[in-house]
Amino acid sequence: MLYRDLDFKKDLDEIVSLINMNLDPLYTKELILWKHLNNPFGRSIAMVAIEDEKIVGVVFYMRYNFLDSTGKLIKSIRPLDVCTDKSQRGKGIFKILLQKCLENATDFEILFSTPNQKSYPEFIKLGWQPLRREYFFCVAILVYNRYNKLNLKLFNIDKSITEEFIISKDILEFIKWRYDQDYHVKYFTSDRRTNFIIYRISKLKKVKCIVLCDYIGDENQLNVALNAVCKIERISIVYFLNNNVSKKINFLITKKLNKAIIIYKENSFKLDNPLLITLSDIEGRL
Repeated sequence: MLYRDLDFKKDLDEIVSLINMNLDPLYTKELILWKHLNNPFGRSIAMVAIEDEKIVGVVFYMRYNFLDSTGKLIKSIRPLDVCTDKSQRGKGIFKILLQKCLENATDFEILFSTPNQKSYPEFIKLGWQPLRREYFFCVAILVYNRYNKLNLKLFNIDKSITEEFIISKDILEFIKWRYDQDYHVKYFTSDRRTNFIIYRISKLKKVKCIVLCDYIGDENQLNVALNAVCKIERISIVYFLNNNVSKKINFLITKKLNKAIIIYKENSFKLDNPLLITLSDIEGRL
């Protein structure tokens, strides 16, 4: 078995075919380019396994930075799109790819992953561990104020970055990269600061709900922002991840659903403070 770096110019068609046949039939070349080459955090680190001149395994470590509870930037990489051909399973290719690919990675402080039930035990064997804080997907009812006058503006994803936004260029680049037409990206200003609320409209057991994906800005303004969203969409059901910021929302009733599977492994950063994780950070499309 030969292991080498993935060649983004020559290997992509074969990689897509491998993933289509063994992991995700809807995976596309455009998705690879979006995730692993056009990522504003930087190009992904990737490696393939080759048997008889055929790619039989692949792993990507995507760059994806976080903030801790104090606002400090944490450089992270996360394994995604890890796939082994069905004919080659049981040979340890999954573990070997994960470990060999890391040998090429230097500029990161922590490893982060949201594995499925099958890969979770393998990560634990490699020294990964669950976050000390537990995160849950939740559903809640918010009785919104019909007289809420917050002026939420639609953010144009294709708009060039201007001085209109009092927020870092890096955050704007992330928003433009991360959220496509499936998301509603809206913003408002308070105390000379620009705040963003990002959500989707979905159905939970055939009932329409607001899926609160992300909020960037003054956390004390989240409750009024979500209230305005519910008023605009005329929806009172909200699906969200119970992170630190969500405590600021005045829900009428909240119910925990499934636990989010989130694991990590420290490199040069000691995870003394919890990461600020949002629902969009752990969505399946990543």
